[in-house]
Amino acid sequence: MFRSTTLAALLLLFSVCAARGFGQAGQIEPAKATSNQNIVPQTMPPKAAPPAVPLKNSETVVLPENTPVTLRVMQSLSSMSSKVGDKVDFEAREDVKIGDQIVIQRGAIASGTITLAEARGRGGKRGKLGIALQQVVLVTGQKATLTGIQGKKGAGSEQTAGKTLANIGEAGEAGILLAPIYFPLVMIFRRGEDVHLDKGETLTAVTKEALTLDGAALAAANQSLQNERQAEAEKLRLQQMAADEARKKQEAADREAAMARKQAAAARIDASYAMLVIYRELKWIDADAQSLYIDQQEIGALKRGCFVGLNLAPGHHNLVTGENIQPLDLLGGHQYWIEMKIEGEYTFRASLVAVDGQTAIHEAALRSPMNPHKIKLPRSAHLLSAGDIQLLQDLYADVK
Repeated sequence: MFRSTTLAALLLLFSVCAARGFGQAGQIEPAKATSNQNIVPQTMPPKAAPPAVPLKNSETVVLPENTPVTLRVMQSLSSMSSKVGDKVDFEAREDVKIGDQIVIQRGAIASGTITLAEARGRGGKRGKLGIALQQVVLVTGQKATLTGIQGKKGAGSEQTAGKTLANIGEAGEAGILLAPIYFPLVMIFRRGEDVHLDKGETLTAVTKEALTLDGAALAAANQSLQNERQAEAEKLRLQQMAADEARKKQEAADREAAMARKQAAAARIDASYAMLVIYRELKWIDADAQSLYIDQQEIGALKRGCFVGLNLAPGHHNLVTGENIQPLDLLGGHQYWIEMKIEGEYTFRASLVAVDGQTAIHEAALRSPMNPHKIKLPRSAHLLSAGDIQLLQDLYADVK
């Protein structure tokens, strides 16, 4: 009885103490007011961006399988002259890129081998030419294996390549087979044709398998290639500038020389004669030679593209061709230019037209004179000498 009462008293005392202690610990003090009563709600600080994670395989670049590569043939090939085992060189016609990185640069060397060469034969047997493409050099110096998918279609006899072939000849390599194509009936009646692949012609190849490249090495190679191309472009620019400057200097020197000849020619003019040049332009649709008369004297037939140059005594003269009469009042020390024009389509009619010397000197060219042995001249005229013709060329030289 005593023990039960004592135990109950102890339990009651423990409960009272625990309630007081827990109440003080859990009591929350009211917030103290500040001088600024406008309380701004606080926001959570922004989360920091996660660190960039490098892309998977960012340090390597993969040249995929079946990447097209357009190649240019560097030497002419023929099924008649080529032999099995002959080496064939190609170059890439254009850059091959992966993204913005050049993997195969323009001009990269590719190699191949003749694996089949059959000349044409009788009975419609067509020539055949097999080429096994091998490798192309990448900008990094690595080599990618190639295989062929397309050949050529040439002028004349049609030539084309079939699909990718395996085991062409005995090389056991995939390549290109070129052969002429004929309609079946034609093959019966004609001899077959050889296959020709001219220098500079193109064919398309593809990479045979995927190739993994080091990204850093590829970037360095591209930077080096870019520097090289920029240097080459700058070199060409400077060469062009130098060429332009040299051309301008030469043109200025030519103008000065032409002006000097022009002035010298003016001083050599013989005032006792008038120079007369009659010419025809070279036009194939024109009629053939047309007879030419001076003062009722036939001097000969003027052909297209030819001219006749005369020194005539000053005074009145009549120049005639066909039914056309051109009266001339010539002054000593002067030059006169007459063009014989031919008009009509089926019935031709010749006419004589006065032309200024600056225009005539370019149209006449003064390179094809009439045959002097077939020219008959009146007593008042004689043919221009080679020195007279040079004088005219100097006198009417273009000095612009």
